[in-house]
Amino acid sequence: MHTNAVSLDTYALCTTLTASSKLQHFNFGKRIHAHVTKSGFFSSVFVATALIHYYSKSINVKDAALVFDEIPDKNTVCANALLSGYSQAGLWIKGVQLVRKMPVLKLKYDHFMCLHWIISVLVQMYGKCGMVEKARLVFKLDGMEIQNETTRNLVLWTSMLGVYGKNGRYKEVIDLYREMLQEEIKPDGII
Repeated sequence: MHTNAVSLDTYALCTTLTASSKLQHFNFGKRIHAHVTKSGFFSSVFVATALIHYYSKSINVKDAALVFDEIPDKNTVCANALLSGYSQAGLWIKGVQLVRKMPVLKLKYDHFMCLHWIISVLVQMYGKCGMVEKARLVFKLDGMEIQNETTRNLVLWTSMLGVYGKNGRYKEVIDLYREMLQEEIKPDGII
């Protein structure tokens, strides 16, 4: 588009970044980031959030955090994007630090986000301590409907699969993977 003198807008940039992360075209995404910075689109919270998602999906959470820090007008959506990146990378302390910093940044807590983070931290904590059954109970709790929304997402499925794998529970890994597919959760490259 750009090389054919077709002007880019925020929608095209966000869509392209999403496609780049899904297709794992990380060099192309970095070029888009450079274009965003040069062209002034960085002031758009939508584009900046798409960049955070892009870097989080490419497991480059350091760059995702840098983008977050540079956003002039942050919102809860971009904070959630960074929290998702921290969660995928297992950087729980960084996530907790961000949640604590939100009032200073004048960002409101999203109760859905806080609940998801608490549950994710518990699953990881129990898993690291070898308390697989407790991790599974917390994981099952997270699948309950809360205000008509299920909070269990791909990050949490990945965490629970990791708990089973790290604790030598390979049959449970396969069973949980099948359960995930039955619930129509699409696996990503990490899973």
